[in-house]
This record gives sequence, C-alpha cells and structure tokens, in this order.
Amino acid sequence: KHPFPAQIEDCRAALRWMTDNAERYKIDTRRLAAYGYSAGGHLACLLGLEDVRPNADGQAGAEGQAAVGAANAPARLSAIVAGGAPCDFRDLPPNNTALAYFLGGSRAEKPKTYEQASPAAYATADDPPTFFFHGGSDLLVPLHGPRQLMESLKTLGVRTSLYVVPGKGHLATFLDATVTVRAIEFLNQQLSGPADAPGESADRTESSP
Repeated sequence: KHPFPAQIEDCRAALRWMTDNAERYKIDTRRLAAYGYSAGGHLACLLGLEDVRPNADGQAGAEGQAAVGAANAPARLSAIVAGGAPCDFRDLPPNNTALAYFLGGSRAEKPKTYEQASPAAYATADDPPTFFFHGGSDLLVPLHGPRQLMESLKTLGVRTSLYVVPGKGHLATFLDATVTVRAIEFLNQQLSGPADAPGESADRTESSP
C-alpha cells in the first residue's frame, strides 16, 4: 500500500521534527543516532548514509546521488546502529520480484528505485560512525551485504565495525542480549563525549565467543 520511498520519508519527517523542535525540547542535534534491526536496520542505514542536503546545484545527495525528498533537509545523524540489515539491492537478480511489493517492481523494471533504496549507494567519506551486527547463520538477509558496506566505509575512512554472532539466525540475533550491550557501548562512545570530538576508530570485524 505504501511503497518506497514512503518508509524513509517517514524517518526523515521524524528527524526533521526533532531538528525543527530542538530548541523547544532541548534536543542536541549534534548527538542524534538511528538504531534499527532488519527493515529498521535498512532504514537506519539509509537515513544516516544518504545526504539529502541540497548541493550547489539544488540537487540532493553527494556525488550526484539523487535522494528522494531533499526539501527542508534535517540534520545528519552522528551514529548508526544497524542489525540484520539489507544494504544493497543493486545486485539482486534483475527479474526477481521478491521486493516488488516494496520497490514497485523487479530490478529490471525499477533500476533507479533499487539504487535509491540501497544504503551502499550512498557511502561517502563524511558518513557517520556505523556499527553493524549480524547473525552468522542468517538465511533471510545475507551477511555479505553489511560486510561489503562496512569494507566500503572503512576504505573511505569512516569509523565502522561489524559484530557477527556465530550460529545465530535472523530472529535469534535480534534477541541476543550481547549485541544490545555492544550497540549501547558503541552509542555511548560516539555520543557521550564532546560533540565535535572524534570517537575511537573501530574498523574491524568481530565475532562473539
């Protein structure tokens, strides 16, 4: 009923509301983060990595990326936590219709939409620190997506890490308390210090015991 980009537009609206009402509610817009799992992890990545601020030509996005809905762009995030997140739809088989309900058709029919919905398409050097976590046995969302995005961000100099939970599937990883602790530690590290101070570099791939 509400195909893409309705979902990310809702997220942008929430972030924009916080930006617009920051003074009233004493919100520090330099310390905003997104945390999500599965579809929520996808949206957290997309919200944090896309650049919807207009550039000199009045277009949205860095490097010519055409993000949807750039008008009245909100503040950018300072950190991202994404678990079990699909990160790149551009490598799906062209005629696969598994995401047609979400993206309006197959990749062959909607190539630009598949690109716009892919967080990996927006990776740039000014992206916020990002913590990924994923089940090592996740059969619903392949691990290679966040792993490849983490490597891309690392190459660009972005602080990023991936925590892999061995033997856990999609739901079991969501319920794993260890990853919640790790995620909160990451957010505390990125958001609790001086707003303009860099956090600890974390560009490694980890696995739980």
